[in-house]
Amino acid sequence: MSKTFYSPDRLITGDAPYVGVLHLPSQTWDRPAIRLFFPATLSDPNVTPKKADYYIYRIRVRYVLEGLVHSTVVPHDTYIFRFIIRPIIWMIMLLLPAHYLPHTALVTDDSTVQYLPPSALKLNKVGKTKQRLVIFSHGLAATGEENSIFCTALAKKGYVVATQKYCEQVQFRANEFLDACDWLLNLSSDKNISDGVIQLKNHPVLKEICNNLDGRNVIASGSSYGAATSVLAATKRPDQFQCALLLDGWFNLGNASDDDNIHFPPDAYISSGAKVGFGIPSLFIVSAGFKAWTDCYDATCQLANQIPGNRYEMHVLPNTRHCNILDIVFFVPKWILKKYPEYFGVGMADGVEVHEMIITWTCQFLDKFFHDN
Repeated sequence: MSKTFYSPDRLITGDAPYVGVLHLPSQTWDRPAIRLFFPATLSDPNVTPKKADYYIYRIRVRYVLEGLVHSTVVPHDTYIFRFIIRPIIWMIMLLLPAHYLPHTALVTDDSTVQYLPPSALKLNKVGKTKQRLVIFSHGLAATGEENSIFCTALAKKGYVVATQKYCEQVQFRANEFLDACDWLLNLSSDKNISDGVIQLKNHPVLKEICNNLDGRNVIASGSSYGAATSVLAATKRPDQFQCALLLDGWFNLGNASDDDNIHFPPDAYISSGAKVGFGIPSLFIVSAGFKAWTDCYDATCQLANQIPGNRYEMHVLPNTRHCNILDIVFFVPKWILKKYPEYFGVGMADGVEVHEMIITWTCQFLDKFFHDN
C-alpha cells in the first residue's frame, strides 16, 4: 500500500514509546470539545494498545473526500457523483492505510495507557520537569483532525497538544481557544472538577497530565483560519503564550479583485489601529500558493515584522498549495493527487516531504526558542 498511498509513519519519531490520544467531549459552553495528544507509555507492555482512529468517527474520512469532490469536481446530487464517484470513494476508504494514527494508543476505560512526564524523556536536555502545552486551532470548515499528523509528531517528541472543535467566527473562536487553555491549566489533583461530561476523578491520565502542565510555557498554534485564531488569542493575552506556530495563516480578507483588503484579524495589526498588536516570537510556514496570493503574503510579512526584535522565522514550502499543510495527502492515492492536484488543493510537491519539512522546522524553532529562554 505504500506504493499507492503516502504513509505518515516516518514522520512520527521521538523518545516517547507511544502517543496517547484522549477524547474529551463537551456539552457545555465552558469549553469546546478537545482531543488531547500526549507522550505515553503502557503500564503493561504485553497488552497491545488500541490505535486511535484517524478521525474520532472514521466515517468522516468519507465525508472529507466527498466534500472535496463536491466543491471542486461535480455536485453531490448528480448521477455521476452518486453512482460512480461515491462508490470509488468507498473503495478508497476500504484500502486507506490512514484509518489509524501511527504510534498512537487510545485512552479507554480499560486501557493501560500512561502519561509520560518530561522527566522520563531522554530528549529532555535541559532538565525540565513541567510539561509544555500546545493549543492548536483548526482551519475554516475543518474539525481539527485534518492536522492530526502534525499533532501526533509533536506529542511523540514530548509535547502535550490540545485540538478543539468550535464555531467559525474568529472572536468566538479565539475565546474558545482561551477557554480550552484555561480549562486544562485549571485542572489539578485537589479539584474534583465536573463540567457535566468530564469528571476529573474518573480520568487519572488527564489528572496527571494537567498536574504537570506549565502555565508559563503555553504555545499557540493553528493552520489557515486557525492560525488567525491563535494570533488573535495571543494578542488578547500576550503573557499567556510564549510563542506561536502558524501554518499557512489566513491573514487577509478579500482577494486580488477587491479594492479594500483587510489584514486579518485587525486587532492583531498595529497598522490597523491596535494599541499593542500581536508580538510574540513566531514560526510562519507558508505554502507557495499563499505566497503567490500577494495580499495575504504581505499581511503575513507585516505581522512578522511587527514582532519586537525580529524574533520570528518564516519558511515557504516549494511547489505547494494551501491543502498541502493538511493530512489530505494521506487520504488519496498518489497517482490521483499527481494527476489532479488542483481538485484537492495541493501542489506537485511530495506529500510526505512537505510534512517532514513542516515538522522539522517546527521542532528546530521550538528547540532554539526554549534553549534561548
